[in-house]
Formats: sequence, C-alpha cells, structure tokens
Amino acid sequence: MSKPTKQQIEQLLKKKLKRGLATLPTVIGTEAVSWFKDRFRQQNWVDRSAQPWAPRKSTGRKSLGRAILTNTGYLKRSPRIISTSANRARVGTNVPYAKVHNEGYSGTVTVNEHKRTTLFGKKVKPYSVPTYTRKMNIPRRRFIGNSYVLRSILNKRAKVHLTRSMR
Repeated sequence: MSKPTKQQIEQLLKKKLKRGLATLPTVIGTEAVSWFKDRFRQQNWVDRSAQPWAPRKSTGRKSLGRAILTNTGYLKRSPRIISTSANRARVGTNVPYAKVHNEGYSGTVTVNEHKRTTLFGKKVKPYSVPTYTRKMNIPRRRFIGNSYVLRSILNKRAKVHLTRSMR
C-alpha cells in the first residue's frame, strides 16, 4: 500500500468537514429543542442563572400538583425545528398562545360573544354570553429564546460534532 499524498489527505479532510458542516444545523437545532423542552421539566429559565417560573395561581383541585404551563401538554410538546439552511437552524413553536406565556402579558382582552352550557360545573340550558372585556395579567414564564447557558451548550455540541465528523 502506498502512503496517501498531502493533497489526498486535504481532499479527504475537506470532504469530511463539508459533510459535518452540512449536518451541523440539524444537530444544533435538535439540541436546542431538547433544551427548550427541558425548561418545562425544570419549570425555570436559565440564562446565566436559574430563574424559576412564577407559581400557578390556585384555580381549583384540577391544577393542584400539576406542572406549571402544562394542561394538555400541547405547549410542552410544541418546540421544534422550523427550518434549516446551510448555516442556521430556526427553532420555534406553532402554538398561538406560546408568545404570551413566553413573554408575559398585562392588559385588557375582549372576549367575543359565545354560548355557555355549564354554570359552576353543572349542565344548564345553553345560553348566550355577550361580548365583554376583562383584564389579564399573565406572568412571564420563558421557555424558548436566547440563553447564555444554551449558547455554551450549543458551542460544545458543535465542537464535538465537527470533531467526530473529522474521524
């Protein structure tokens, strides 16, 4: 067997690096999605230090002991890779109320006219509720966004991925 030339080694390394860089956005995006979903398990946001979410207001027996921001689990399962390009992966959620929980909201909301069939937990003859306004104060409970800790995790993951792709 002959020894590979310097040019052959360079071409092989370029090929491996190109393959590693092509898959890097997906690897980074997957890691970020996992980290965002972990915020629900930990019930906090971590930038430079952990910031626990505001506790749930007592809303009855149903919510006792249940995790914050978790009712059906739809929001918890929603973080995903939205798109990838040659050098970036966009991670986000398609849930309409995710922005309100992630950023918080304080203000007045208009509730449209609707029908109601229960009153204090008991079934009643359907009746119409007219349009009305109500004040809402939803605390900020970040679960997705930029974080110092996440950036350092992604940097380490990128280094590991590129190192392994060069083998």
